[in-house]
Amino acid sequence: MVKTSPSIIDGYIGHKIKLKRAKSGKSLQDFGDILGVSFQQIQKYEKGQNKISSSNLYLLARYLKTDISYFFEGIEENEVSNFSFEMQEERDDFDWSSENIPDKELICLIKYYSKVSSTETRKKILDLIKVL
Repeated sequence: MVKTSPSIIDGYIGHKIKLKRAKSGKSLQDFGDILGVSFQQIQKYEKGQNKISSSNLYLLARYLKTDISYFFEGIEENEVSNFSFEMQEERDDFDWSSENIPDKELICLIKYYSKVSSTETRKKILDLIKVL
């Protein structure tokens, strides 16, 4: 069996995992305990560096009391290609070692940002934040 590298879809699903985890207030360790993996492995799933198995995705959905389809919502091709560009841009610009944002503030920001349904409005919000 040939192993394949994670795709942009895996990155998108990882992003949705991270959003759902932040909204739920759960830690990387909480998710790791549920799946029987390390918190570092959860980080790799969230960053799209590793693929998450369908059985683990199912376990997370059950744990979070959400439908598994949540992780696939918005995967229309145009949104995935926009996501790909935005995620690469964020990886290039973001200082991943920085921990200057309090967790509560970050969770609140993610919570309200994820409620914005318009892709265009979300892009404008990101553009505004980038220039601040």
